[in-house]
Amino acid sequence: MLAVGTAVFGRPGSGASEKSDAGRSAGGQQPPGVSYYAYETSAKQIYSRRGKILDNTHLELPAPWKELLTEKDAEQFVRTRPVRDASRHFAQSRFRILVVQYSNMKLLYRQEFLLKAAKAAGWITTVFETFMENHTTGSAFSESSDGLNFMAQTPHDDMFPFFSLSLSAHHGYGYENAPDWTAIIFLGPSPKRELDIGVLSSLLSHEKYPDDFPPSLSPDLMVLAVALMRYQVTETASEVAKMRRDILEVDEQLLDPKVYKMERLRKVKARLFALRRTQGSLYQRHLFTAELASNLGKTFEALRKRGRGELEDRLIQYPSVLREAVQALSFILETLEYEVKVAAPRIEAQQTMLDGQTNIMIANNSYRVAEEARRDSASMKTIAVVTLVFLPGTFVAAIFSMSMFQWMPDEDSNDDMAKDKDSSRIVSQWFWLYWAITVPLTIGILICWVLWFKRWERKWRQEHESDEEDKIK
Repeated sequence: MLAVGTAVFGRPGSGASEKSDAGRSAGGQQPPGVSYYAYETSAKQIYSRRGKILDNTHLELPAPWKELLTEKDAEQFVRTRPVRDASRHFAQSRFRILVVQYSNMKLLYRQEFLLKAAKAAGWITTVFETFMENHTTGSAFSESSDGLNFMAQTPHDDMFPFFSLSLSAHHGYGYENAPDWTAIIFLGPSPKRELDIGVLSSLLSHEKYPDDFPPSLSPDLMVLAVALMRYQVTETASEVAKMRRDILEVDEQLLDPKVYKMERLRKVKARLFALRRTQGSLYQRHLFTAELASNLGKTFEALRKRGRGELEDRLIQYPSVLREAVQALSFILETLEYEVKVAAPRIEAQQTMLDGQTNIMIANNSYRVAEEARRDSASMKTIAVVTLVFLPGTFVAAIFSMSMFQWMPDEDSNDDMAKDKDSSRIVSQWFWLYWAITVPLTIGILICWVLWFKRWERKWRQEHESDEEDKIK
């Protein structure tokens, strides 16, 4: 591998951090939350390492990335073409990779000068630039007389990490049949999973570079796109399996009568909402990865047709390692597609069952409330009747107790009345008058109340029946 400049190689957090900090203070501050890493190699260097894409000869530095200190250094790396050196197997089919890693997605694509430099140097195309500006999800490839470009950009969601890739072939003068390849990768974080320079190094370390390029085909860097596709399929399969387990757990919860309590009901509803969101994100990821596989196949075919010798065109085959890898991943995608699509009606059925049971629970609660209201109404009626029974007597007693009535004669009244007076009598001789007035008055009031209540109830029923008929019409 050809080292660029005098930078120190290392991963984030390695022994190179002290020199990196010194470089930042001397050469300008790097934007917080953005890191730049560069790597250069060639097909011959990879073959000399028995198909290992990364040079891991330095045990203390397992990932041979050059950490660039500022955006200006990244621009310089993009603009500057390294000198061809046959003695170091760096004369043709050279591969150059630039990784822009974000710790905050809000900083995505704010490296305006870097993007301009990359476009001017042919690292990215106008299509890729449009994808970046509009946050478009998808993949595409374009072919011209000067070279070939392949690009892919994942959806923006919280489930998977974000990456945006642009691969370009550059035909230098005198090396038309052994073009150089450049790759720029933007990596963004995710709350659930991590995709940084360390994960990317691990992905490339597990990929073996194809060793079956026919003589008429020049080596390329499409293994990088295949590695990212493998990562997508693996992570999608893991999330689909987790979604399947969650759906089964929700089924068990819905069959448990204890779940239909307000607090537990809220938790199940929140879990169903999360499942619906997960299913939508997984389906979008599946569509993206399926399109990625299709465009990779088209790119392989375009590269195959670029092979020298028209008579040998039918005999030329693109390396089977990459073709078979994409085919196997596409087969896995088909099975994942079935599971993701089946999950949607299952989640919908769970939601329907939950809504139905919730409505039943609400109806039962309404019935209990109505029953309690009816009991309260009956109690109020009882109180009203008792009040009606005792109120006339109380009223009459209050009238009779007024000072305008004189029920007992005075001592100085006529002698005949005084003689007839029995000093042992407690109840007045006029006590019958109280009952003679109270009883008819009470009965009359009760009859009036019953007649009024029946009339009011009949009127309410008529109005209710007329409203029901209007609703039916």
